[in-house]
Amino acid sequence: IQPLQEFTISNSDIIDDELLISILKASSLSLKKLKLSNCKNLTNQSLIEIVNCKKLESITLCYFEKIDNTVFEEILTSCNHLKIVDFTKCRNLRLTTFTETKLPNLESLTLTQSRRISEIGYENILSASRNLGFLNINNCNLIDELFLVAKYCRKLSYLLAGYNFHINDKHIIALTKNCKMLAILNIGKDICSPEVLYDMKKEIPGICIIHV
Repeated sequence: IQPLQEFTISNSDIIDDELLISILKASSLSLKKLKLSNCKNLTNQSLIEIVNCKKLESITLCYFEKIDNTVFEEILTSCNHLKIVDFTKCRNLRLTTFTETKLPNLESLTLTQSRRISEIGYENILSASRNLGFLNINNCNLIDELFLVAKYCRKLSYLLAGYNFHINDKHIIALTKNCKMLAILNIGKDICSPEVLYDMKKEIPGICIIHV
């Protein structure tokens, strides 16, 4: 197998642990972008090999319902050059023991539909990722996690937080106070008062608030 800089495969029953391990070992010194989505034959055994891809800048692991939380945490801890992370709908993702790791290069984080991440998990990942410009936490069953976004993610330009029905005026006020670089905010319809949204638009000129 020739070393690769990028590898993408989706909705495949063909790729298995043995094949992925071979690809990752051959490309450990060259791979910069990896995208695996809904590959049901992949397990912890192969995905943990990603930790050896030290030049990885972009990783997408979507629709993995049987992969352990420790695998995701090991990847984040070991791959120091990550700029883009997408862990959409990963059932066991919790990030509860992801501590004392910094992700200074991380610019984009997507956790859509990964609903088992607790407030502790969000604190761990967001406090490590203070240079985020893009955060997608659509449909994550959020309660008060937007307070953590406001606390740690002050460089955000894009915040997608739709289909989280516990968002309220207090969360928007916190974002307005701390996230002055917001250009796009995606939230649910009719969950915040018009007055608070008006004040946000006044304090952050040019912001576009999209309701879903």
